[in-house]
Amino acid sequence: TTCTGSDPKNANAFYYLGVAYVGQKDLLAASKQYTQAIILNEKLLLARKELGDVYFMMEDNSKAIDSYQGFITTLNNFTKAPEAALAYQVYNSLGKSYFITDNNDNKALINFQEAIKLKKDFAEASFNEGVFYYRNNDINKAIKSFENAVSLDSKNTGYNKKLAVAYVNRGADADLIKAIDCFNIALTATNHSDVWFPMAT
Repeated sequence: TTCTGSDPKNANAFYYLGVAYVGQKDLLAASKQYTQAIILNEKLLLARKELGDVYFMMEDNSKAIDSYQGFITTLNNFTKAPEAALAYQVYNSLGKSYFITDNNDNKALINFQEAIKLKKDFAEASFNEGVFYYRNNDINKAIKSFENAVSLDSKNTGYNKKLAVAYVNRGADADLIKAIDCFNIALTATNHSDVWFPMAT
């Protein structure tokens, strides 16, 4: 707090203090620092994004949505901001927050699709789109989205497992053969990072 105390109007100092608190896993303290940074400089888009991420980790999805929406609204007013390159991440995170709040909410799908529009090779957003379709009983669209995610990140254990489950649930003979292939890839995959969504089978 020395830096912020010596210059209480330094928005960047509050932002980086927030980053430090996240590193220490003190999310509540981080949220307060990011909030103060935004109060001092509404154009500090990174603080809005990071604040949304902190609220998401705190499972306060209403505040996460407000923060991500604030990023997007502010970005629309300052379109040349370098942080525009992060917009695809924010749309994806916004979609996740809407989905957790209500997995039938089309706002989740709209934001996943906006993320894909901004970054067509964003495997996670394609996967998340697939989860939305799967949870809303559109198995054919779910499989198409999962297949796209796997095509972009073929060694991702989570993506392959979820695609295999979707194939099994569709149940055609050709799907079952594909499911076996996906499960085998998942067992030998080099990318063992799990996906954030649970998925009913």
